[in-house]
Amino acid sequence: MPYSLHTGTNETLEFRQDRFTRILAIVIIIIGGLAFALGALLLAAGEISDVSLITAGGGLMFLCGGLLSRMQLKRIPARLIFRSDMGCLQIEDSDGQTGELGFGDITGVTMRLRGRRRYIAALLRRNGAWWDVCDFNRKANAESMLRKLDNFIKGARLRNERYPALSTEQIHIHTTDERTVYRWQDRHSPFAALIILLLFTGVALAGLGAAFQNDWLPMGYYVVGGLYGAFMAYAIFSIIRGYLLDNFIYIDQYKIASGRVARGRELKRNAGSKHSLELSKLKSIQFSFDSIAGVQRIFVMDQKTFETIDAQHNSTGQFGKFFGIIKASLTGFRIVMFGLNSVQILALEVHLRREARRRGAQIE
Repeated sequence: MPYSLHTGTNETLEFRQDRFTRILAIVIIIIGGLAFALGALLLAAGEISDVSLITAGGGLMFLCGGLLSRMQLKRIPARLIFRSDMGCLQIEDSDGQTGELGFGDITGVTMRLRGRRRYIAALLRRNGAWWDVCDFNRKANAESMLRKLDNFIKGARLRNERYPALSTEQIHIHTTDERTVYRWQDRHSPFAALIILLLFTGVALAGLGAAFQNDWLPMGYYVVGGLYGAFMAYAIFSIIRGYLLDNFIYIDQYKIASGRVARGRELKRNAGSKHSLELSKLKSIQFSFDSIAGVQRIFVMDQKTFETIDAQHNSTGQFGKFFGIIKASLTGFRIVMFGLNSVQILALEVHLRREARRRGAQIE
């Protein structure tokens, strides 16, 4: 997890992205760039062999992996600051946007398990969601941090309910008597799209090198070429779809629903949705911040989903977590939050909960 305690006093606890994680990404980029350059020079010199193909492909994979890691670090908060004087957790995103999560929304602390040896110290929110703070290899260290966080929050000078304001620059909101609609663009940046395409290219080059090395000809070339073509087609399709479609969520008197609609097209009253849940069955709307997740999500839950998600939080491994999420998705639904940072997602979650209550849902 990319956070470590930077400073700690009676007034503030400041967690910053771990320096080692940032440096490691840079090292991977340098190694990948050098390996790719070497492989490219060999190929340019006419040395088409398993060594040159694997070197170039492997280097390109490392280079793109490091760049994607750096981009991921920019999608999560740069700093998490616990403020006793403000009675809140101050969240500072990498793009400079800030928001607050009031201690009044925090009911306690909890320990989550990732895999078998990663103990995550997290805050437990009133609606059942969590917020990751930092993790440890040893359980005793995690328990010590949990006590520090719990004592700090309980001893804070203020305890209020502060939440970030929902920015209408990223999320368009349209409210009528019948329903409230939230729309936002979900497109990948051109730079991220280029990195993904280059990553697939690196995999293809390394695959061709392996086929060359093991004399899997010509079948190996056909297999690698077919997989590469499929990956490229899917990546390009996803990018184009991201530019052409908007994500939407709407809440009316009967249900909460989400889906996609063509950009610039009005969302009609009877428009179809990919997922929906009746307000009478709605149990919770949660954004749980996972600091190493590739993409953050908002969960819309009925009672069964709420119980399943709560159980998988305490899973002892990724296997249990994965199948817990799959099982939960059968009755509730997830909204993948591309294009929004953690402050914006938290603000959207709070706004959705308030709007659902206003429309008659019995939720926290």
